[in-house]
Amino acid sequence: MLLDILLPSPCLLCSKIGKPICFSCITKLQLKGTHVKLEPLTGLAFSEYSDETALIVNSIKEKGFTAALDSLAKAMLESWPEQWAVANLVPIPSSPENQRKRGFSHTLLWARALAKNSRGLKVTPILVSTKSRKDQAQLNPDQRLTNMAQAFTVKGQIKAGPILLLDDVLTTGATLGAAETALAGAGLKGASFCVFTRVKPRNTL
Repeated sequence: MLLDILLPSPCLLCSKIGKPICFSCITKLQLKGTHVKLEPLTGLAFSEYSDETALIVNSIKEKGFTAALDSLAKAMLESWPEQWAVANLVPIPSSPENQRKRGFSHTLLWARALAKNSRGLKVTPILVSTKSRKDQAQLNPDQRLTNMAQAFTVKGQIKAGPILLLDDVLTTGATLGAAETALAGAGLKGASFCVFTRVKPRNTL
């Protein structure tokens, strides 16, 4: 941690010394919110899945490169929709195994970075993982649904304002669907979602 303060950090994407992700690379990522419909949810994806976004996500959650979150949050907020200017950010938690292995929740830290750089967003971590589950990356769509069934429960309350589920990657929507089911079961309906990057469906041109 002390070295991070004393020594300039290289850009994660281009290795240029200065910031965790340099201005040039942030600009090339073109982090602009695109509306995505995922019945019964609607939300935003700020990028399409690519080698660059995959590297960013993996570096943050598997290598602890959380210093990049502040720059990413600021870039995402540049195209943040007005209807979510005031909202409850509900980070989707990792599995209990990954939480223990990493020692932190990357989605919680992402939510905090967004809230810190905004005026009306607040972090509301009311979702809790309820069971062990397999790595979604190795599963087909049906297996993902089974894997995520009853994966979350709600603990705590939400004050007034929209509910915005926050995750890093959207693939099939199984994780977001399980989170929405848990919220609805607790009487919290009408949630939307926000993801950093989306794996484009194969049937989408």
